[in-house]
Amino acid sequence: MQPRTLQLGLFYMTLDLINNFSIFLLAGVIQCVVVALFLITKQNQAKYLGALWLVYAVVLLEIFLTESGLIMQTWYLRNIAEPPSFLIGPLVYFAVALGVGQPAKHKLVHLLPFFVMIVLHVTYLISGSQSIISSYIFTHLNSNDVGSFGFLAGLSSHALVTFLHLLFYLLLSAQRYRSQPVKVPWIEFLMVGSTICYLAFGVVIFLFNIAGSESYYGVFLTGFTYLFAFYLLKHSNDFELKVRYEGSPLNERMKEEIITDLSERMRSRKWYREQDLSLEKVATDMGLSKNYLSQAINEKLKMNFSQYLNDLRVDEAKQLLLREDLRHLKLSEIGHLAGYRSKSVFYSSFKQREKTTPSAFIKSSNL
Repeated sequence: MQPRTLQLGLFYMTLDLINNFSIFLLAGVIQCVVVALFLITKQNQAKYLGALWLVYAVVLLEIFLTESGLIMQTWYLRNIAEPPSFLIGPLVYFAVALGVGQPAKHKLVHLLPFFVMIVLHVTYLISGSQSIISSYIFTHLNSNDVGSFGFLAGLSSHALVTFLHLLFYLLLSAQRYRSQPVKVPWIEFLMVGSTICYLAFGVVIFLFNIAGSESYYGVFLTGFTYLFAFYLLKHSNDFELKVRYEGSPLNERMKEEIITDLSERMRSRKWYREQDLSLEKVATDMGLSKNYLSQAINEKLKMNFSQYLNDLRVDEAKQLLLREDLRHLKLSEIGHLAGYRSKSVFYSSFKQREKTTPSAFIKSSNL
């Protein structure tokens, strides 16, 4: 039988295998693209999230093709999700870091595993259609197959590396988020959802060694995508538009008045000491739209609300550290009085701003 005839025969056979589950995965691919396009129209960190959901679309596309059997016809898409899988962790980290006002450095270093996988994948494609189809048939029928993460046909070591890579960046993102003093709802939603999704996948593939575990990953990822899409519908203002200030009614005088009013409220009430203080809460108290308040802070102070609040808290902490009547307090208690949620956040924020630790600051002041 000719190779082309064999491929066509396999293709028509697999059409019968397309079921509701495959349709569910295909719907997930479409939803990922919709979410990505929505986020790409936004600013800064949202662009990283848009790229992230495009990667998710590629991952789900391969899982859909594998589950439906259409991968035999589109052999060149076999393992297409492997290189982009090494973008997921860095993109989450880039988005979180920028979202808290601390952009990630050395981005190319973070992307190095992705470039390495691109080279390996090109080598894989060079092997030709017959080799790839044979690899698919072998691994798909093998109960130890790890699906789209098995670059070397069933070697779970690659799945482990991919999983650990994702886990490393989730931890790195969590650490970066904890280093800032203000809660950012979309970051918390992203971190919690991603952690549940990847840990569930890890349990399925590594603890239970379930065959076809990439299918479960597709379920987790599709579910997370729909939840995130629902979140966007309810909280779309969390992602500011790329042209968010175009057509704004605020002029320079109005922005100066907003900043003056904000500064007076903050210092007279020591508002920044509230650990759960948010942009929405401040804007509501001032009788403003949070977009107008954000615009005034960004354009007049050249920083975001998180950075502004952190500066006030560090200044307050410095004053508290210099007070002799408070010298009996622990440094963590000083941080708490200044408005920080934890000792670690206080230390990291203080050192980032003052280039020294609270203890060293006290010693340099000859106390």
